[in-house]
Amino acid sequence: MNMKVDEKINQLCSTIAEHIVEDKSQPPLWPVHALEGYWPLYSHFLKELYQTIKKLEQKNFSNDRIAELFKAPSRLAELTYLFIYGGKSSLTAEQLEDLALHIIRYIQHYRKEDVFCKSGRNIIWTKEQVNKVINYEMITATKERSTILGKINATLWLYTELICTREHQYGHEFHGPYFLPNQDILVVREYYDLKRPEIWPFTSDMKFNKIVTLEIYDKDTKIGFDFFNHTESFTPLPQRLIKFTIGIENYENSIKTISELRGFLRELTLLMKKAIEATKEFSKKDWMKKEFENYFYLLKPHKELLGEEWYPTQEQYEILEYEMDEEYRMIIREIENSFSKGPEKAFEIVKNILLRGIYGEN
Repeated sequence: MNMKVDEKINQLCSTIAEHIVEDKSQPPLWPVHALEGYWPLYSHFLKELYQTIKKLEQKNFSNDRIAELFKAPSRLAELTYLFIYGGKSSLTAEQLEDLALHIIRYIQHYRKEDVFCKSGRNIIWTKEQVNKVINYEMITATKERSTILGKINATLWLYTELICTREHQYGHEFHGPYFLPNQDILVVREYYDLKRPEIWPFTSDMKFNKIVTLEIYDKDTKIGFDFFNHTESFTPLPQRLIKFTIGIENYENSIKTISELRGFLRELTLLMKKAIEATKEFSKKDWMKKEFENYFYLLKPHKELLGEEWYPTQEQYEILEYEMDEEYRMIIREIENSFSKGPEKAFEIVKNILLRGIYGEN
């Protein structure tokens, strides 16, 4: 690496490497392994992302405005995995560094001081926003209501996992914990872009595109979120829940009764069944195509401002017809083989792969 490594990018690569090493034991349950799914994106998407940002800057859009087009910080965090093989993107090392720094700045727009969630919290609301929810009408938690809320959250998580083709962070943002004046804890779960008819025709008649749950727990609740929006809970949440509300599109249209709560769970269950039915015959190639389209879909708000189509071009789609190249297979093997060398050595190897992906070889 001939360029000096920026300290923020060094932190970014450390954070990604830590997660990859910690996550190594989880089996690849999807038809497409995560690293294999990234393969078609390197040739076109990183370049498309960078060029789109630059076009918006040329039209005098600020960093804050561009960040808001991505809608949430964890969606941006998930994009950083693509730096594993950044050199395949046709961007120069200078451009890849610039892109990485832009993504970090966009995440900082939301998370302010704690970009990498080192505190174990994902704080994106202001104190004013947090204090405002205290006045919302909420449902008092009981064992049955807490169970239904848990099923609603589980169904929505699985739904985002499916329509975002494994990258569930592209469809939700969980944030908090926020401490209320009485020391109780607020956790916010936002599920958004749930309706994607351009990619998933079965969603065209959905009545909602966004769901938000506001959940208040007692002060002894131990819960946190990492850089990639994974939840870490050290206490059984249903037992700690005090009250909650579920907003459909907005908080004015919230669920207020137990019958509405049960009805909404039934509606989500039917939606999930519809999603499973739509994908039950999918091949591996079908899933890779959907994942490819989902990444370009992230740029839809940006492209609309530029007066451009967000869909991949025919040339970009053609990458799906190619086999993964041997260089990328070697990177996957290097990552997988590092796990047998102990966590410290594995971390060093994976971090170096990420830095190479941005800055090039030594």
